[in-house]
Amino acid sequence: HSATTPRRTREMHTLRIGDDQYNEIFTRSGIILIDWQPHTDTVAFSESYDAAYGKPTANATLMEQLEAVMHPQDAGRLHALFLQVKHGRPNADGIFRVTRIRDGVRTNAWRRFFVSSSLQSDGVVSHVFCISIDIDREQQEMEDIRKQAEIDQLTGLYNRGATERYIRAFVEREGHNGQHAL
Repeated sequence: HSATTPRRTREMHTLRIGDDQYNEIFTRSGIILIDWQPHTDTVAFSESYDAAYGKPTANATLMEQLEAVMHPQDAGRLHALFLQVKHGRPNADGIFRVTRIRDGVRTNAWRRFFVSSSLQSDGVVSHVFCISIDIDREQQEMEDIRKQAEIDQLTGLYNRGATERYIRAFVEREGHNGQHAL
């Protein structure tokens, strides 16, 4: 009998974490949950959003809320990701910049957004869910590594590969009618 008791106890044991515990975990880890209902264009955020950006604007649409916290060049791109999932793509993800204001100072930070849909029984998207994770430190470290790979440590100048890449990008960006000198 003693051999079956631990097994039955494990089978019957269920781990439940209350909303307060989830909110604490998300707030400490910087994870933000977003629930968008496309048919009414209403959006809800986890409490961890409040800790990072303050209370969301009441009755704001998804795009209005994204514009309030996203880098201006990235808000539309993230909105497009949500729309792709709304219109049939099962899930999508991307890396985008957010704008934070702390102590009156505006800074940009990087976040990864994982977007997925929830379907009704008739196949219509009822909710688009998003998990957003702070990856700013990782992005900064990758940028530092990239810079180290491009710059000669002795002279502090770009190495040959980086120089050629930047010149090629400049010439291509300016078009065929632009004037260039080196």
